[in-house]
Amino acid sequence: AAARIREGDSFGRSAFGADWRGERSASAPLLALVEWMRTLRALGSEPRLIAGRLAERSEAGARAERVRKVIEIGRPIIEGFWNDLQHMASAALGDVASMERARLDLLDNKARAVHRADEISMQVFASPPDAVSDRINLARRLEDLQRLAGIIDAGAELGDNAFGSAWAGRWSDWAVLADGELWIRENGDLRHLAARLPTRVAVAASAELAMDEARTLADALTALAGDLKGDAASLFSASDFFEVDLSEIVGRLDTWLEHREQLSKWVAYRERSEAARKAGLSKLVDALAEGRIGTKEAQSTFDMAYYEAILTAMATEEPELARFDGELHSRAVRDFADLDTQRIKAAAIEVVTAHHRRIPSRDGGAGPVGLLRSEMARKRGHMPIRQLMQRAGPAIQALKPVFMMSPLSVAQFLSPGKMAFDLLVMDEASQIQPVDALGSIARAKQVVVVGDERQLPPTTFF
Repeated sequence: AAARIREGDSFGRSAFGADWRGERSASAPLLALVEWMRTLRALGSEPRLIAGRLAERSEAGARAERVRKVIEIGRPIIEGFWNDLQHMASAALGDVASMERARLDLLDNKARAVHRADEISMQVFASPPDAVSDRINLARRLEDLQRLAGIIDAGAELGDNAFGSAWAGRWSDWAVLADGELWIRENGDLRHLAARLPTRVAVAASAELAMDEARTLADALTALAGDLKGDAASLFSASDFFEVDLSEIVGRLDTWLEHREQLSKWVAYRERSEAARKAGLSKLVDALAEGRIGTKEAQSTFDMAYYEAILTAMATEEPELARFDGELHSRAVRDFADLDTQRIKAAAIEVVTAHHRRIPSRDGGAGPVGLLRSEMARKRGHMPIRQLMQRAGPAIQALKPVFMMSPLSVAQFLSPGKMAFDLLVMDEASQIQPVDALGSIARAKQVVVVGDERQLPPTTFF
């Protein structure tokens, strides 16, 4: 290592100057110098050559320190200038992305241009705004105004021909001219006629007089409508009397005069409609007056609205009504009817089954069944029916539980206290005397009476 140091002695003196002391050199200053030279690598070879030619290397460090202080002082100023330029900063300073990459010569040129523009604006504007954007907008507005002034000056002849004495160039009353232009646009059919009139003032006075007469007529119609408790909408289907043609007004007044007797009906209608409005029927009255509802549908429409209001009130008090679904309810009714029909069919089967179980065995030779078999086998000499019913009544009732008999037959063939029935059905009851029905009623637990209350009572006339 010592031999290599001695071999590179000349290079060390040229590179490190007074800091090079051969084998006795301190490593820290030499390393620091090497690192500093490396920082200049991105700047090219020129800064390193300049630093290498300096007689006193410490002077470069002092100059660098002074430059650093200048940068620290100027950075806030340059940053503020960049921010003031806003979106124009990048394009004005070489299309750079940030302030740190902006060239100093471009910054200097732009700053001088802005300073010159500020001096000019101070001379042009009485009190220029502080913000650059506001000054630019003010300058653009001034430019637009100057352009408009040029247009006004160029159209002086046209303005004088169009507006006459009302035209004063840039100092014209623009509100008056705008009203004139609006009248010309809205009254194109009168424009050429008015242009040919020699005395327009007299025509304007006549128009003003006609307008006064129109106002007087409108006031009179308003008073008449008030007497009739009406308005322009109800009498002429217009929002204002000024919108009604004069011929229509004259025709309507003539019609009223010819049909004076209808006036009482109109007054009655107005009183009733007013009473209906006070009762909360304004919408119905308006619909009738406008023809949206006919007189024949008025009652049904009112009923519908009335019942809907009742339903709404009831639904508010009883929320369950609001959740009522007619379709679901109808479906439930149909399901119930189907189940009821099925239950009736099942009950019929149950009745048949129960009846079959109570039928006595036909194999028995004695008792009521044997008596019946014996009577059925005879050709003649049968037992009287009353006696047979008395002796074999339980077997007969078990075989045939339903008897169809007249009140006289019940008394003739069924002994009292021997047979009882669950249900008695009396059809055409209006033709049965109560005294004749007592025997049947006494033999039954329940009675169903079927008849017409409007039918004539039984008689022996026939």
